[in-house]
Amino acid sequence: MAAPYDSPAIAREQVACCCCGRPMNASNVIGFDRHPHDGVCMARPACGSEPAQLTASGHRPRAFTVLDRACELLRIRGFRRALRVARLVPRAAVLTARRQEDRRWFLRSGGGLLVTLLGSSMLAACGASATSSASSPASVSTPSVTGEFVARDLTAHTWVALSTDGRKVTAYACDGDHEHPITFAQWFTGSVTDNAADLTNANGAHLMATLTSKAVTGTVALPDGKSFSFTANAITSSRAGLYRSEQTIGGVTYVAGWVVPDSAVAAKPTGVLLVGGGILRPRGGELLTAPALTSQDISTGQVLVSGLGMFVLTQCHLGTCS
Repeated sequence: MAAPYDSPAIAREQVACCCCGRPMNASNVIGFDRHPHDGVCMARPACGSEPAQLTASGHRPRAFTVLDRACELLRIRGFRRALRVARLVPRAAVLTARRQEDRRWFLRSGGGLLVTLLGSSMLAACGASATSSASSPASVSTPSVTGEFVARDLTAHTWVALSTDGRKVTAYACDGDHEHPITFAQWFTGSVTDNAADLTNANGAHLMATLTSKAVTGTVALPDGKSFSFTANAITSSRAGLYRSEQTIGGVTYVAGWVVPDSAVAAKPTGVLLVGGGILRPRGGELLTAPALTSQDISTGQVLVSGLGMFVLTQCHLGTCS
């Protein structure tokens, strides 16, 4: 707390505590832990503008000004004693230094000001303040969204899947399916803040998303400048969602991804599923067509990729694909 006096000489002056009337050195106000007792004290101006009310609990001081000061006086002292404290302000010892004349004037006139503030209008204001504080509901934080989400647009041939635990998210966007050759495949990983994600991957692709328990809405901007929006619905089937496979064959690493919607699993519990996907060779940026998944592939956790071999499937869950 800032000292209400600005020199050691002034700090040695005798001042009066305006709640108990006992004399003390100004230094005892500055070092409030040495005050004669804990409680409320109307003291000297803490700045050049107004009297300060100091309260202490043990060695922890607090300062109140204007409305808060008067309300605190009323709460602790009651109306009659608070009024007495306010009237004592003009009788408190004042500084004698010429440069403190503005403080002397305000200290002597401050008592009348506080008496006015402690009138009926002050009581109403304090009551309104207390009522407002009591009735204000505590801020409720929004629960973090968790789950698996899938979007597909069969006209534009865009597929998006997201997996999140509410703190981190893994997402995949592509345009490869049984009717459309793949032209892009982008993976994203990052954090979720307030149920929103803003992710940019190493290729310069950008994904923005807003998450709710039922759906994720957002946009994907590709490195070539093209972009599209999506709405990914929460999946209901444990077999739907995002699948990833990372394999190294002949010293070359391949990363494959598949987006499996609820409708594909429900429509074809067996046989080939209508899914989106693609295979990326990160080092050269080459894109390969991913084989369509079958129900058996999902059950066995692996799929045969022509010319490359067997790829182990990992279903992403709560933001992790491992």
